[in-house]
Amino acid sequence: MSWILGALLLGGSVYINGVKANSLRNFEIEDVDIKIDAEGNVYITAPNLIVEVAGAEGPPSAPVEAPVAPPAPEVVAPLAPAPALPVLEAEPSADLAPTEADVADVGALATPAAPDTTASVLVAPPENAVPPERWWLVVEDNGSKGHVLEIAINGTSVTNYQSGSAPVMIDLAAFLHPGENQVDVTALASDALGGGVLHIYVAPGANQAGELVLEEPVLVFSRRASDDPAGAMFHRTLSIP
Repeated sequence: MSWILGALLLGGSVYINGVKANSLRNFEIEDVDIKIDAEGNVYITAPNLIVEVAGAEGPPSAPVEAPVAPPAPEVVAPLAPAPALPVLEAEPSADLAPTEADVADVGALATPAAPDTTASVLVAPPENAVPPERWWLVVEDNGSKGHVLEIAINGTSVTNYQSGSAPVMIDLAAFLHPGENQVDVTALASDALGGGVLHIYVAPGANQAGELVLEEPVLVFSRRASDDPAGAMFHRTLSIP
């Protein structure tokens, strides 16, 4: 600070953020811009410092090259949980000081939420689950007409099939369990049955490079043009080892 004392001895004054501060002693200021005019006045611009001096005089007209000193700012308490800026020779107004509740609320808003550290859990299938791509439901339609079939396993609907629909090949792993399984096929009433035979197979098999290869069917349901147009209900039991 020896350069400030030198300026004072030459008759100049020290202004911090536009406030005269010749009485300043034993104070260290960092990150400031400094200008000295031809009369020895020292102008300090400290963005990180709020200065308020009782009865302070305004600075003399600054030279053209000196920055225009801003008006003395009011002392405002920080809203973020950062250290308060120092105030020289004056205390902040009690009306402007935040209450403990205000600081607590602001701190709560500024605190980032804790990251979610809950571990992801991959649910493994039960040990006694039916393996996928082992049991299949296949519909073979030989040009049948007028048939509408509803197929369910263990009370859960698997598919509804109408004559002339696209071929059906369904992996039944999600519908079966080891032991006894109830398979229901409902043929709905129709006024015009005709065409070829409609077959429904439940059989073990394997998906070999995109081609389904079935073993001997365990259950077979067939509907013909000569069947009762009033419909029928079939109940079968499928035993899975």
